[in-house]
Amino acid sequence: MLAVAAILLSLAYLCSCVASRKMKKEIDKQPQTDSVDVFVPTHPPVVVPHSWRESGKK
Repeated sequence: MLAVAAILLSLAYLCSCVASRKMKKEIDKQPQTDSVDVFVPTHPPVVVPHSWRESGKK
């Protein structure tokens, strides 16, 4: 009984691995395009903190 359960579980594991590989191949087939027209920043802008009085000194 234990051997049958082990065989069934191993078959289920192998089937899930095959299914995940098929999905990965389908995802990889989609074309990868880089858009140069629209720039998406990867971090927020750098802001130097200063008071309103310091802006007139320059």
